Amino acid sequence: MTEQPGEQHAETPGAEETHPAPTTGVAEVDAVLADVQALAGRPVEEHVAVFEDAHTRLRRALDARPDADIPPDGEAGTAPGAAPGPDAG
Repeated sequence: MTEQPGEQHAETPGAEETHPAPTTGVAEVDAVLADVQALAGRPVEEHVAVFEDAHTRLRRALDARPDADIPPDGEAGTAPGAAPGPDAG
């Protein structure tokens, strides 16, 4: 196949095109998306830990009350400084 002047190939094999991480407007979710986006070009061995962390953080964001802050390392659905529930012992 001969390339004509001005003709462009859709994609070069092995070339990775980077795109900005999508945004949702939810800071916690956007941070997870950026971390996953940063995996492009990284060794596959590193992907598992990032995906597991992303899953945990997204679950926490989904479980949180919409009006509550999501604690960075706290229990999902518990606002920082909140009193322990009746099951706490």
